[in-house]
Amino acid sequence: MTTDAWPQLRQRMAQLFLGVRPQEAGNVTDELDEAREMILAVENDESRHIEHEATVVLQRRLRDLVHDEASANEKLQDILVDLLASPSTTYDAPDPRSLALLQLADSATPPPGSPRRAMENLITHQSILQDVPRETATAPLSTARMLPPDLPAITGRSRELGDLLDAGTRTDESPITLIHGMPGVGKTALAVHAAHTLASRFPDGQLFINLRGHAPTDDPAAPAQLLGALLVSAGIPLEVQPPSIHGRAGLWRSWLATRNVLLILDDAADFSQVQPLLPGYPGCLTLITSRVRLEAPEISRSLPLDVLGTDDSAALFCEMLRQRGRMTSLSQAAKVARLCGHLPLALAMVSGLLTAHPTWTVDDLVEDLDYFSRRLLRPGTGMRSVGQALGASLRSLEPSQQTFLRRLSLHPGPDLEKRACSVLTGVTVDRADEYLENLYQRSLLREVSPGRFRMHELLISYLEAAPEGESNDAETAQERERRMRRLVDYYQRTATAAYLMEAHLQPIEELRISLPESAPPLNDAGQAADWFAMELDNLAACTQFDEDHPAAVAQISTVVTAHLLRLRGSAVHTAERVIGLGRQRAAERSDLRAEALFTHMSGIVAVAQGELFQALNDVGRARVLSVESRWRLGRFVWITSAGRGCR
Repeated sequence: MTTDAWPQLRQRMAQLFLGVRPQEAGNVTDELDEAREMILAVENDESRHIEHEATVVLQRRLRDLVHDEASANEKLQDILVDLLASPSTTYDAPDPRSLALLQLADSATPPPGSPRRAMENLITHQSILQDVPRETATAPLSTARMLPPDLPAITGRSRELGDLLDAGTRTDESPITLIHGMPGVGKTALAVHAAHTLASRFPDGQLFINLRGHAPTDDPAAPAQLLGALLVSAGIPLEVQPPSIHGRAGLWRSWLATRNVLLILDDAADFSQVQPLLPGYPGCLTLITSRVRLEAPEISRSLPLDVLGTDDSAALFCEMLRQRGRMTSLSQAAKVARLCGHLPLALAMVSGLLTAHPTWTVDDLVEDLDYFSRRLLRPGTGMRSVGQALGASLRSLEPSQQTFLRRLSLHPGPDLEKRACSVLTGVTVDRADEYLENLYQRSLLREVSPGRFRMHELLISYLEAAPEGESNDAETAQERERRMRRLVDYYQRTATAAYLMEAHLQPIEELRISLPESAPPLNDAGQAADWFAMELDNLAACTQFDEDHPAAVAQISTVVTAHLLRLRGSAVHTAERVIGLGRQRAAERSDLRAEALFTHMSGIVAVAQGELFQALNDVGRARVLSVESRWRLGRFVWITSAGRGCR
C-alpha cells in the first residue's frame, strides 16, 4: 500500500469506530499508527510473520466490532471497497509491507456494482495472499518457560495467594496485579509461587523479567532494551524491530494479543519502566513486584505485603530449618523471628547461617545480639543480605531524603508524624509531610493510622550502623544530641499544655501561647485528650531517654503518669509498667536523679492503687536518692491533683 493510501485508511477506520464505538476511536487511531510503523520496519521476506503480528490487533478489533454491530459490517465493506478502488492503492506481490493490510481485507467481498478497479485490486490481493506460504502468517513462536524455581516454604500468605490465584482465572480482563512491600518481605517468592501454581492456565509461556529497579550494583533496566530482548526471544530479529520504544511496545503487544502468557515484572523502579511491557488485550496475567507503591489506572489490583505475624514467622523459620535437616522448637523459632523483625529474608539468612555452622544452636546465635545484628546487616556470602537490600532502597532516594530518613532513626518512640519529625530533622512541617509520604510510597515506612508511620527495626539498626560511604549526613554526636534535646523539649511543652487543658487546670488561651511553634492545634480538652492517646507511646519512650536531659524527662514522666492516673482502670497498670521500666533503666545506668524521679512516681501510683505501705517505701527511697544526687525533685502539683482524682 502506498504512503498516500495510508491516511485514507486511517481516517476511514477512525470514522467507523467514531460512529459505532466513539469511546474507542482514539485507541484505534493509535493502533493503526503502531501497525504502520511495525509494517514499515520489515525489510526482508524472512520476517514476514511480523506484519501478521502487527495486524492481529486490528483484525481482532474488526472481528469484535462486526460481531457486535450488524451495521458495522456494511460500513467496513464500504471502507475497504473505496480503498481498493482508490488510484493511490497499489500492491506489489509479494511485498510484506502490503501483506499486513491485505489480510485485513481478506474477508471482504465487494457487493454487486462495485467499481471495476476495486474488483481488480481485490483479485490481485487475493492472489498475492495465495502465493504467501501459510506458515508465514501463522508461524508458531517458541514457548518460554522462564520462571525461577518455586520456593518450598511459603507460610502466612494464604490470603494474598488466594487473591493472585483468583486474578489468574480472570484472563478475559487481562488483570495486572501489583505486589508491593519493603525489601525482603517476600514479594518475588509469592509471585513466583503463584505463577508456578497457575502455569497450566498459560500454555503459551511464563516469563520472568528482572527489571533491576533496586539492584545493589546495576542501574534499572531500560524498557527499550528489555523489549528488544523479549522480541528477539519471541523470534523477531533485532535488525527488523522498530527503533523506537513506542514501535517495539506495539509489536510486543501484538505478539501477546493472540497468546495466553503469564508475565512477572520483578523489582520495578517506577511505572514508566513497566508500562511498555504490559499486554494490551485479554488473555494474559501480569504480576508486578516493586518496593514502590505504583499508582496507575492500568493496575487492576494493588496487593500490599507486610512482615509476617509472630506465629507465621516462627512457623516459617521452623520449616526453613526442617528443609535443611535441622530442627528447633517453636519457642526458639519465636526468639529468632522477633530478632529478625519477622522479615522473611532475614529468616532465610539465619536458617542458612545455622546450616553453614552445624555445631551452632539457635541459643548460641541469639545470645550475642550484637553479632546477630551484624550478620543480618552485613553483605552475605552466596545470597543477598538484609543490609544489601536496605542499602539499595536507601540509595534510590534523593540525598536530602536519605538525610531525613537517617535522622528519623534517632526518634525514641515507635510512631512518626510530621510535626515531631519536623523538629527532629530540622525541616519544615510541610517538607516533613512530603518526605514521610515519599518514604511510605517506597515501602521504607509503614502507615499505622492516617499521617502516622513506623520504621522497621532492622532498618533502624541499619541506619544507626551508618555503613561507610553510604551516609550523606556527617553529624557529630553533639549535633545529634541537640536534635534529641529539641525533640524532648517539643514533647515536654506540648504534653504539659495538653494535660493542663485536658484536666481544666489552666485557661485554654494561656496554654495555646505556651505550645511550641510546630505543635498541633489544641483548642479544647477533647483535642488534648486525643493527642495524648495518639502520642502516649512516644511520650513513654521519652521517659526512657538515656541522655543527660533530666528536667524535660522529669516533666514528661510526671505528666504521662498524671494523665494515666486520671484515666484510671487499666491505664493505672500502664503507668505502673512505664514507671517500672524507667526505674530499671535509671538504676542500670546509675542515674540517681532519674531513679529518684521514677521511684517517687512509683509511690504516687501505689497511692492510687491503695497500696499505702508500698507508697511510703517508694517516697522515702526517692527522697534518699534525691539527696544523694543533690537534685531536688520537681513540682508534682499535677500528680497530686491526679492522685486526689483516683481516690
